[in-house]
Amino acid sequence: MEMNKKSVVSPMIKRTWANKKRKPAAICYVVENGKRVQKSLGVWGTQDALDAYTRLVAEIAGNGTQCEEFSNVSVAFLCAKFYEDAERRADDPKLKFDRRELKHYEIVIRHLVRLYGDTPANKFTASCYRAFREHLVIIAPDVEREQCGVYSDTRENRAKKIVGKPKYRTVKKSWSENYVKKLMNYLKMIFSWGVGHDMVDQPVAARFKHVESLRSDLDVHESRLDVSDDIVKRTLPWLSPTVRDMVIIQRQNALRPNEVCYLRVGDIDRSGEFWTVMKLTKTKVPMIIKFCESDRKIIERRIRNKGADEFIFTPAESMQETWCLRSSQRKTPVQPSQRKRAELAAESKLDAFAQSYSPSSYRNAIRYAIQKARRNGEMIPFWTPYQLRHTAVTVTSYEHDRETASLLAGHTNLITTSIYEHKMERVKEDLARERQAYWTEE
Repeated sequence: MEMNKKSVVSPMIKRTWANKKRKPAAICYVVENGKRVQKSLGVWGTQDALDAYTRLVAEIAGNGTQCEEFSNVSVAFLCAKFYEDAERRADDPKLKFDRRELKHYEIVIRHLVRLYGDTPANKFTASCYRAFREHLVIIAPDVEREQCGVYSDTRENRAKKIVGKPKYRTVKKSWSENYVKKLMNYLKMIFSWGVGHDMVDQPVAARFKHVESLRSDLDVHESRLDVSDDIVKRTLPWLSPTVRDMVIIQRQNALRPNEVCYLRVGDIDRSGEFWTVMKLTKTKVPMIIKFCESDRKIIERRIRNKGADEFIFTPAESMQETWCLRSSQRKTPVQPSQRKRAELAAESKLDAFAQSYSPSSYRNAIRYAIQKARRNGEMIPFWTPYQLRHTAVTVTSYEHDRETASLLAGHTNLITTSIYEHKMERVKEDLARERQAYWTEE
């Protein structure tokens, strides 16, 4: 009954009880949460003890711990266990788990526990599913913020304790239809995970597949549209040089906002004729981006004196450029004492900036630039960075074909590319010109 030394279970040993009437017991030791715990397996030398030992080793090898029996668990307990497992996967570098997904898990869990925390997981019906979706559409955006408390797993309070005091702010706009669907997919993921860990019956997770899709009459955002290149060109002079370069790189290569924000120096392969970046799409499919000569000049200018782990576009660099521009436009001379105070203040301010832009700060920088242009009489329509991706796909599909646009965007399905296409207006304009030319010739 001995095991390999690499196992987390120690070899079984014989133990004789003080009372001689009782038979010797078979025990082993298991490390749980950093503590050595004794496990009793029955009577020493029997087949039942050997079977229990074999089963225990298999459970630890497959699940990392001994299997627990769950019955009538609540939704709060299920969510706490799911989040605990998600944090474990996020800390494991081999799994390549995106930690930014935890924020969306927290949003779903926070509202799900608030509404159905005490409800048994096996009694979460399709009606509860629809009601929770209505809550995400109508109520949740008004009380939600980006960072809030995280649910912890404690058996005393049924895994419902919130660590950290939640802070809320009023959000006037509702969530988009696609984002609501994304959050509902996370809800399905929680219950599917519960099925795989014997916490939820399989019919509970299967019944969500038969619920009708989100109704179009709900108060949700309309789908994104493309933005005209003329509007983008009118916005560029009002942007800082760093954000201006980010807009150009994103528009040229149909990147998502987070892809251009988190682009690092080490991600770029500079060995070939074209500088390339290998990245994984949302579906974990490898995709290669090749930068043209103009993009290469922008990146080459930005990566000077930077390490491989540093981000190409940083807020600190953008603010330095803004301060230099303001200093050059100053009309009164700068005194030596003022220059010294400014240098000391600049060093402390640069340390307070984030290492990279986030999609939200990138979007805000564009919005502030448009507001500044409007204050100076340039009435530029508001647009967001993600619309640049729609524009790139639309123009490529219009000038070439849908398959080429799909390759540029990194889509594995042409149906997905069709969502990004908004070339109907361009085609109608071309048809109008042809008709005009036809009747003019006659």
